[in-house]
Amino acid sequence: MDGSPVDAQHWRDAAASFVQDGPGRTLVTAEGSSHEVPKDRPDLVLKEIEDMVATQR
Repeated sequence: MDGSPVDAQHWRDAAASFVQDGPGRTLVTAEGSSHEVPKDRPDLVLKEIEDMVATQR
């Protein structure tokens, strides 16, 4: 993948397709983050883990 806008759209489409193909899947976009989401957005990672645990109770 070359990082072009078309390439980026392919990634977004693939992620959306993955989410739609299985029950209980949620698409989360880490705005303002690089590929290092836990480093860049630890607040988002923690929130998503807490939300996931809360739904399992």
